[in-house]
Amino acid sequence: MNLKKITLLALIGISINSLVKLVFLFSNISLRYTTINRIEEVVDLLMYITIVLFFYVLWRNQIDSKEN
Repeated sequence: MNLKKITLLALIGISINSLVKLVFLFSNISLRYTTINRIEEVVDLLMYITIVLFFYVLWRNQIDSKEN
C-alpha cells in the first residue's frame, strides 16, 4: 500500500474513534464520569483532532507538490 492509502485509513480510523469519544462525552449514558474524567476525554479528543489535522496538512502538501 502506498502512503496515501495508509494515511487515509489512519484518518478514517482516528475520525471514527474521535466521533465515538465525542458521542460518549456529551451523552447522558455515562453519568458515572467525574469532571476529571471528562477533562481527560476532552484532552484526548483534542489530541486526535490535532493528529487528523496534521495528517491532512501533510496529505494536502503532498498533493500540491505533485501538481506543481
